[in-house]
Amino acid sequence: MTDELIMAKVNAFALELKELGVEDFIFAAGSSSGLLAIQYDGDPRGVAFLAMSALMNAMFESIDGQAGEMYDGGREDYSE
Repeated sequence: MTDELIMAKVNAFALELKELGVEDFIFAAGSSSGLLAIQYDGDPRGVAFLAMSALMNAMFESIDGQAGEMYDGGREDYSE
């Protein structure tokens, strides 16, 4: 897809949300080809809160995903 097509879809989705009464909106998308789309609308404080909430959730999800991989039953014993 082209950047223009993706942003047209995002704009259409944003309009649908506004029609449903959504006041603050943030959307970000990326792909392996380097495509990045960001759109936001609403009260800057509300948008900032949404962005920080999404960041915190993503960080906690990445920690939870690694927790099983990192735990190996305790500390290594390097004493000789």
